[in-house]
Amino acid sequence: MLNLPAAEATRTIGFAASRQVSSRNQRYQWPGHSYASPQFVTALNSMSVEGVSPRRQWSLIPYVSSTLDYAASDQDARAGLDFNWQLSSRLGLTASVEPDFGAVEADDVVLNLTALETFFPEKRLFFLEGNELYETTPRSNLGNGFREATNENFATTSRRVFLRDGLPAPISLLNTRRIGGTANQINVPSDIVLDRGQRDEPTDLLGAVKLAGNYGGLRYGVLSAEEDEVVWRGLGADGRPQPITADGRRFSAVRGLYERSDGYRLGLGYLATLVEGPLFDAEVHGLDAHYTSASGLLISTTWGF
Repeated sequence: MLNLPAAEATRTIGFAASRQVSSRNQRYQWPGHSYASPQFVTALNSMSVEGVSPRRQWSLIPYVSSTLDYAASDQDARAGLDFNWQLSSRLGLTASVEPDFGAVEADDVVLNLTALETFFPEKRLFFLEGNELYETTPRSNLGNGFREATNENFATTSRRVFLRDGLPAPISLLNTRRIGGTANQINVPSDIVLDRGQRDEPTDLLGAVKLAGNYGGLRYGVLSAEEDEVVWRGLGADGRPQPITADGRRFSAVRGLYERSDGYRLGLGYLATLVEGPLFDAEVHGLDAHYTSASGLLISTTWGF
């Protein structure tokens, strides 16, 4: 659904066209603004359209799926639905009950021999749509680093070196990949041996909901998701199957961002996250400020507590 603000009669819509030629490592764009330009949306080409009258829209998409695991001799059937409701031109609600992410592209296989966790980008559309609101620093998004690396500032060889050695790791107060990820709040008795791969299994979600809107220069959003009960397979000391169960976690996030643009861009934001689990809770609050001058100077800072 395309969210359009309320307006009378003729509307002015901005647009841009871009083409990437990979064989020559060249990019053509109209208008010709780089990714690092302080102005992009405000500098788009404009066109006028008439007869556009946005209405309250809603969509309901049910699904049914079934999986069969030959190795574990396990069969599972699921049913759920995705719901989207545009309450107004400035407010939207999205929810998913028993979401199914079976069509999501699999992660790359990474051999990590370091003490640092491997960061995998989010690929689930439910969490991708509108996720830019929760970015508190340019380093929250790996794409910003890649855009910098492909902004005609590096030769082919130096760009490859930059991506390998100079691209900084992402910093984000909200990592949605942990929602529905591997369970980390389960006590395993010492006399039980888990089946291979149980600790790496993702956790099913009971449901998720998010609300996003704007009022003047203020953008805000609320995100909440709850995991299903976790069941791990294992063997007891007597060699008999011994399942281990634990309650799922609950994730919540609240975001507010005030922005102002007048030849420059100023942003002031607040983000709060909460993870509730059977063993412990984790709570984080963050403040962030961003300033981009008309000449392209960027100043960004984030405080977490």
